[in-house]
Amino acid sequence: MLRGLADGWSSPWPRRQIAVGQWASLSPIAELPHPLLAKAAEQFGSDPAQDVHYDVIASSGQLQLEEVRCGQWRAGVWTDADGVRWIVAAGLSKGNHQDNDDFYEVLKARVANKRAPSLLPSDDDIRLLKRETAAAAVLRAELALQQVTADLLAVALTTGTASMDVPALRGRDQFMRVQLSWATLAGPDYTCEELVVQFNDIQRPGSDEYWLLATRVLTSLAPPVQDWDASSNSSFSTMCDRGVTAQRLTRLNECVATDVLLPAEPGAVSHFTHERHIARASVEGDGLRALCGVFFVPTQDPASKDPCPECTRVHSTLPSVTS
Repeated sequence: MLRGLADGWSSPWPRRQIAVGQWASLSPIAELPHPLLAKAAEQFGSDPAQDVHYDVIASSGQLQLEEVRCGQWRAGVWTDADGVRWIVAAGLSKGNHQDNDDFYEVLKARVANKRAPSLLPSDDDIRLLKRETAAAAVLRAELALQQVTADLLAVALTTGTASMDVPALRGRDQFMRVQLSWATLAGPDYTCEELVVQFNDIQRPGSDEYWLLATRVLTSLAPPVQDWDASSNSSFSTMCDRGVTAQRLTRLNECVATDVLLPAEPGAVSHFTHERHIARASVEGDGLRALCGVFFVPTQDPASKDPCPECTRVHSTLPSVTS
């Protein structure tokens, strides 16, 4: 279906990915920047009871495709036995339905030539749906965790400490407990704020699930990913100027109110870490620990940043490996 959307994109990037079949990079598909997809998502949402039903496309035959209209764009929505709605046909209404490329004429020809089954979801489409469903579940879990992290930070700013239980991504069983401490530090020539996060009672330490949940908590509290120091894989701390934490809470609450994940902010230097972990971490968003002890997610070209001085120092003390 996406191949039928040659034009109308608000960004050229999805069109290029569709042209080369890079489906994995297009998630979530329902949120791609095309007006027809937006209209279909509006008409057929997450609650079938709220669906808006218009006409069944006459030329769709036994498929009984429901029509979606957006300007000249048209789409046909098919509902499978499990109640899942699929956009299986898309195109432009042209020439008062006299043009050979008209959406309705093309659909009519496919049905007449007994090619209608080819419109139905393939095995690849079903696998893609499963991946999209899993990604949506993770997104909902991260949004929920972001909200409780905002509540956690609000309490810590008032009382100095706060804690919360974090459920697993799937199910409601407790996965770990988060302890947050906030304090104002003062010296002869400085005043700053310190956040300390401790992850306790972790069910699967070091797992992908742990790093995903821990990263969301840390990003929610302080988006600059390189500001966090790790004393272990479960204990992190960061310092900032006076008043910055309250500003972060305001920004975090804005994201919670709009169901938007607070994005991580890239760092100013490139860190040293084990090379064989970088590729996977950059694709899956996993956290890594640098030689200097900083916890970070590799999202930038390291050549574009100056090397971390502490990582450089530690690296220089390591024994060299010669072939």
